[in-house]
Amino acid sequence: MMGVEMLAIYFSKAEVNVSLIGSVLNSDYFQQQLTSKLSEGKNKMYKLTKPAFPPVAGAVLLALKQLNLPIEEELMTNLSQYDVIC
Repeated sequence: MMGVEMLAIYFSKAEVNVSLIGSVLNSDYFQQQLTSKLSEGKNKMYKLTKPAFPPVAGAVLLALKQLNLPIEEELMTNLSQYDVIC
C-alpha cells in the first residue's frame, strides 16, 4: 500500500485508478485484501480498474516506441478490441 500512496502524490486528481497485472494480483483473495487497504488511503481515493490493454498489447506498444515508430490512433483502437489471455 505504501507504494501506491507514494506514487499517488504525482497525480493531480483526487481519485487514482489502480490496475493489477498478473495472476496473483488478480486473484479474488488478493483483490479483496487490496480493495480493503485502498479504502484506507490517506491522501487520495483509489479505484481498481481493468488495464486498458492486455500485456501483449503493451509489449507491442513498447516495441514500437523503442523503434521510434509512430503509434497512431487506429492502432490504439485495434489493440483495444482484443482481450488476449496469455
